Amino acid sequence: MDIAKFFYKNYLNERQRELFFKIYLDDIEDPTIIFRTATYYPLIVLSSLLWRLRFLNIDIKEHPDIENQADIELVRDRLKDDYEYLMSITRL
Repeated sequence: MDIAKFFYKNYLNERQRELFFKIYLDDIEDPTIIFRTATYYPLIVLSSLLWRLRFLNIDIKEHPDIENQADIELVRDRLKDDYEYLMSITRL
Protein backbone atom coordinates (compact mmCIF):
# COMPACT_ATOMS: atom_id res chain seq x y z
CA MET A 1 0.00 0.00 0.00
CA ASP A 2 2.89 2.35 0.73
CA ILE A 3 4.21 1.94 -2.80
CA ALA A 4 0.79 2.70 -4.26
CA LYS A 5 0.59 5.83 -2.12
CA PHE A 6 4.12 6.82 -3.18
CA PHE A 7 3.09 6.51 -6.85
CA TYR A 8 -0.04 8.57 -6.27
CA LYS A 9 1.53 11.32 -4.18
CA ASN A 10 4.41 11.77 -6.64
CA TYR A 11 2.35 11.56 -9.85
CA LEU A 12 4.40 8.69 -11.25
CA ASN A 13 3.37 7.67 -14.75
CA GLU A 14 3.41 4.11 -16.08
CA ARG A 15 7.00 4.30 -17.35
CA GLN A 16 8.25 5.68 -14.03
CA ARG A 17 6.46 2.88 -12.18
CA GLU A 18 8.09 0.29 -14.41
CA LEU A 19 11.52 1.74 -13.68
CA PHE A 20 10.77 1.81 -9.98
CA PHE A 21 9.79 -1.88 -9.97
CA LYS A 22 12.77 -2.87 -12.08
CA ILE A 23 15.15 -1.43 -9.49
CA TYR A 24 13.04 -2.28 -6.44
CA LEU A 25 12.55 -5.92 -7.40
CA ASP A 26 16.31 -6.42 -7.67
CA ASP A 27 16.43 -6.03 -3.88
CA ILE A 28 13.03 -7.37 -2.85
CA GLU A 29 12.16 -10.92 -3.77
CA ASP A 30 8.39 -10.68 -3.74
CA PRO A 31 6.72 -11.52 -7.05
CA THR A 32 3.32 -10.37 -5.75
CA ILE A 33 4.34 -6.76 -5.11
CA ILE A 34 3.31 -5.46 -8.55
CA PHE A 35 -0.10 -7.11 -8.30
CA ARG A 36 -0.64 -5.85 -4.76
CA THR A 37 0.38 -2.31 -5.71
CA ALA A 38 -2.01 -2.36 -8.68
CA THR A 39 -4.76 -3.51 -6.33
CA TYR A 40 -4.11 -0.82 -3.73
CA TYR A 41 -3.63 2.09 -6.13
CA PRO A 42 -7.35 2.54 -6.95
CA LEU A 43 -8.11 2.39 -3.23
CA ILE A 44 -5.61 5.17 -2.57
CA VAL A 45 -7.22 7.26 -5.32
CA LEU A 46 -10.71 6.59 -3.95
CA SER A 47 -9.63 7.54 -0.44
CA SER A 48 -8.13 10.76 -1.76
CA LEU A 49 -11.26 11.54 -3.76
CA LEU A 50 -13.44 11.10 -0.68
CA TRP A 51 -11.15 13.31 1.40
CA ARG A 52 -11.24 16.03 -1.26
CA LEU A 53 -15.03 15.90 -1.43
CA ARG A 54 -15.21 16.31 2.33
CA PHE A 55 -12.75 19.20 2.22
CA LEU A 56 -14.66 21.01 -0.50
CA ASN A 57 -18.16 20.33 0.84
CA ILE A 58 -17.76 20.45 4.60
CA ASP A 59 -14.51 22.00 5.75
CA ILE A 60 -14.85 25.17 3.68
CA LYS A 61 -18.38 25.72 4.96
CA GLU A 62 -17.25 25.14 8.54
CA HIS A 63 -14.14 27.29 8.12
CA PRO A 64 -14.98 30.36 6.07
CA ASP A 65 -11.59 31.79 7.01
CA ILE A 66 -9.98 29.57 4.37
CA GLU A 67 -9.03 32.19 1.84
CA ASN A 68 -6.42 30.56 -0.32
CA GLN A 69 -8.40 30.10 -3.52
CA ALA A 70 -5.35 28.56 -5.26
CA ASP A 71 -5.36 25.64 -2.81
CA ILE A 72 -9.07 25.12 -3.35
CA GLU A 73 -8.56 25.06 -7.11
CA LEU A 74 -5.75 22.51 -6.73
CA VAL A 75 -8.04 20.31 -4.65
CA ARG A 76 -10.79 20.61 -7.27
CA ASP A 77 -8.38 19.80 -10.10
CA ARG A 78 -7.01 16.73 -8.34
CA LEU A 79 -10.55 15.66 -7.46
CA LYS A 80 -11.43 15.78 -11.13
CA ASP A 81 -8.31 13.77 -12.03
CA ASP A 82 -9.12 11.16 -9.37
CA TYR A 83 -12.70 10.87 -10.59
CA GLU A 84 -11.64 10.49 -14.22
CA TYR A 85 -9.10 7.80 -13.29
CA LEU A 86 -11.64 5.82 -11.30
CA MET A 87 -14.19 6.08 -14.08
CA SER A 88 -11.62 4.91 -16.63
CA ILE A 89 -10.83 1.73 -14.70
CA THR A 90 -14.50 0.89 -14.16
CA ARG A 91 -15.02 0.83 -17.94
CA LEU A 92 -12.52 -2.02 -18.40
